[in-house]
Amino acid sequence: GRRSSRERVPEFFTAEVERLDQEAGGLPIRRKVVFIQGALPGELVRYERLRSKSSYDVGRISEVYRESPLN
Repeated sequence: GRRSSRERVPEFFTAEVERLDQEAGGLPIRRKVVFIQGALPGELVRYERLRSKSSYDVGRISEVYRESPLN
């Protein structure tokens, strides 16, 4: 069937998390800040983008490729 214009197609990205924000969300090394829920510094993760704003994105982990040394 056809997708309605309101259905969102999931978008996935890979990023290395550089540091935590004030709410303990991971911030990867990218030109645009991405708040990744539950990510830790040093992790290499695959994440799904949940929201995209002009200056930042919000995502959630879908897979951890490399765990944080802080674990």
